[in-house]
Amino acid sequence: MDNGVRFALLDTKKALDLCDVYNDLLPLKGKIRKAYNRLKNTSKTGDLLRYLEKFESEKHRDADEFQVFHKYNLVTFEEMGPIIRREFSDEILNISKISELILGKSYNNYEIINTFQCSEQGGMRRSHKTNTLVIVSDHTKPLYDDRWDEEGVLHYTGMGKSGAMDIDFAQNRTVKESGVNSTEMHLFEVFDSSTNTKYVYRGIIELYAQPYQDNQIGEDGNLRKAWIFPLLPRHRFTVNSIRLKKIGDEKDKTAARMSDEVINKYAKSRSNQPPSKRIARTVIVNRDPIVKEFVKRRANGRCDLCDEDAPFKVKEKIPYLEVHHIIQLADDGPDTIYNAVALCPNCHRKVHYALETQDRVKMLRKLDKYLNNDNDKENKESFIKLFALGEN
Repeated sequence: MDNGVRFALLDTKKALDLCDVYNDLLPLKGKIRKAYNRLKNTSKTGDLLRYLEKFESEKHRDADEFQVFHKYNLVTFEEMGPIIRREFSDEILNISKISELILGKSYNNYEIINTFQCSEQGGMRRSHKTNTLVIVSDHTKPLYDDRWDEEGVLHYTGMGKSGAMDIDFAQNRTVKESGVNSTEMHLFEVFDSSTNTKYVYRGIIELYAQPYQDNQIGEDGNLRKAWIFPLLPRHRFTVNSIRLKKIGDEKDKTAARMSDEVINKYAKSRSNQPPSKRIARTVIVNRDPIVKEFVKRRANGRCDLCDEDAPFKVKEKIPYLEVHHIIQLADDGPDTIYNAVALCPNCHRKVHYALETQDRVKMLRKLDKYLNNDNDKENKESFIKLFALGEN
């Protein structure tokens, strides 16, 4: 840590400690703690000065707040910049550089902020100072469905939490026009939300094809049109298969906690999407946890092939059934509720090894029944094609 940062950190720590002693400082404790956490994760004086600039440029300063700080001989952030430049002039060129980021290395949020001079939160963070756009693909969030295809292209969900997305809104437009606006896009992935250094750097990423629209559920629980951006990293990389399995297990647990109403909406909104694939030592196919949970609930505790009750129950007395795709995901089958059935373990092994045509037809007929019950006209045509494949 540079001496300039250490000076600022000690002064801020002193202010934080005094908040527990003097009542007139107590209302400022939240603001001081936030600044202290930022400084703890800053190591270079140049990064500190870039952070202090926003305080120096503020037109309105709280006079009462200034008086409280001065009362206890504390330096405010508005006053700290000139002191740093004067006392630690040999360190002010020490800044975090984008070119020094290491592919595959994990970083914390403050390191991203210091390097790109972008906002603290969000999946798409624009920085005009560095002319960059930081894109965060957080795989721990079940609402957003960023999928990788077998060509290594990330199909990234755009900006907008509820209602129809506008492709010209904020950073959606930045990505759409990235080929002509010279904005450099950098990708980070999140696999574990419980760790501080959770952002895995993937390098520069470019718009690979034209954006397209897809049905998704917004945060308000309503179906909407979302814009999807196909993004291709400049550098190929592999992913730890254990990490992928952990993400899949966590998403399964999240799906299991959702209500029937939410599961129904989510599953039926994901009717045409391809499965997500990642390159590890082999191609890892990530099943959609929402589809998986819906299919098991739809069966209502009975096998979709033999029509018998599930052979046993697991935690919380849930009937144990396994999800089977009629056309396997490895064979580019769709990961949808109309290509998947819930089977008892015996029938599941049977359909994989016995290769009996009548079983395949029976499962397809059960899916056809579900389709008719749902009155899902949108997927009827694609299912008819699937049914024809199953009878051949």
